[in-house]
Amino acid sequence: MLERRRPSSCLRTRIQAFGLLGSVLSPSVQRVLAVLVVAVVWPRVLPAAEPLADTEEMALDAAVADCEAGRVAECLTELDGLSAKAESPRVRAQARTIAARMRRTPAPAATPQARGMAAELPAEPTETQRTEGGRALTLTTTTLLGLGLYGVTLPTVLHTQDDRALVGWYMLAAGASFGIPYALTRDGSTWGQANLGYYGGTRGALHGVYLAALLTDNKADTDLILGMASLFSIAEMSAAHIWAGRANLGPGEANAMGVGHDLGMFLGMTLWMVASGDSIKDAQRGLPAMLLLGGAGGAFGGLNLARVDQLSWGDAEAIHATSLLGILAGGTVLGYIKSDDPGPVGVLLGIGALGGAWAGERLVHDRELSAGRGLMLDLGTLAGGLAGAGTAYLAGADDYRPYLTGSLLGAVAGFALVFAGADDMPVLRKAASWLEERSDVLANLQVSPTLVAPNTMGVALGSSF
Repeated sequence: MLERRRPSSCLRTRIQAFGLLGSVLSPSVQRVLAVLVVAVVWPRVLPAAEPLADTEEMALDAAVADCEAGRVAECLTELDGLSAKAESPRVRAQARTIAARMRRTPAPAATPQARGMAAELPAEPTETQRTEGGRALTLTTTTLLGLGLYGVTLPTVLHTQDDRALVGWYMLAAGASFGIPYALTRDGSTWGQANLGYYGGTRGALHGVYLAALLTDNKADTDLILGMASLFSIAEMSAAHIWAGRANLGPGEANAMGVGHDLGMFLGMTLWMVASGDSIKDAQRGLPAMLLLGGAGGAFGGLNLARVDQLSWGDAEAIHATSLLGILAGGTVLGYIKSDDPGPVGVLLGIGALGGAWAGERLVHDRELSAGRGLMLDLGTLAGGLAGAGTAYLAGADDYRPYLTGSLLGAVAGFALVFAGADDMPVLRKAASWLEERSDVLANLQVSPTLVAPNTMGVALGSSF
């Protein structure tokens, strides 16, 4: 049975509140606020969720039972009613999916095993299945961080001069980044723990860098930067993994927190640009504070949005992709107005990011995208943007604006095709059928020296038909 939580008030506007507050305060006060955000905001995001009565879930089960009993007309009527009137977005999406698939199923085969054939609702996984996949993602994160960050940090902070010691310490730190988490996660990791741990490890490193810059007035040396990055990466990844487990955080909530954090940091930067104006070079110290405050506020807002809209992993990833599209749209507009003033630059980029996030939230409001679909949305957006830029280059563009325009159009097209399910488009199905019909011919192509004309050198391609 699916579990839902009682919706709380949506606090999306709080993403901006932290950044606006920091932009008008002195650097010393901003430091104090950064500590208060950690002490006050984070305890508030602990879930005090209370499961809803599963009346709608029972109605969905009853509709599927009607299909199993052969009462297809009654089943479809009930499903249509749930898809139109159910309060839960998850139930609406499931009812719509089941009804569509039942209508596509031939009538004689529609009744047996309706849940397995039409609804395709997965069975509840075992505890081992639930935790082993998340554990693999957790160990992948720690190992990559060990190879890219921890292994570099240890010999650097030890001021190792000997080449043998340098390589040895690097290998030791990189190996420990797998071994220690492997021992500590012997009971497994949920997908929520793995996802939030990934964000804690990667964004925690950035937090360490920003804090080092804030405390030293942007004069931190390499030892301090690497040390703070590694320290905060390990600390935040561990804390995120533990908290996500205790709070029973789902993968959608964890991913929404990460996406909200990144969006909040970007909005913090844009607000800093607007507040700094022409004196932006003299306000460099305020940037790390705005990034930290914006990230904290964004994570808090992302978690609340995930609980209100019941976002899945793929839903949050779709919002991430549309946010990037909005930022690219704002950058494209800036390319044509040619403004060097940080104020308008920050305003346009901020509006683009917020507009893209809002559009993404609207697109996934009644959907439940899988993690795979969310990843494909990111890849489709990236591939489309590259294709657009490549087209502009081949067309001989000698200015950066055609590249921005081509990238924007291509990225939007790539996102739209994946989101709409381009794999189901008739033209692509025909292309796939054409290739399949000729697959035997292509598979039988071979190099045949016997087909070459006498007294000549070379080979020829031959095929059996």
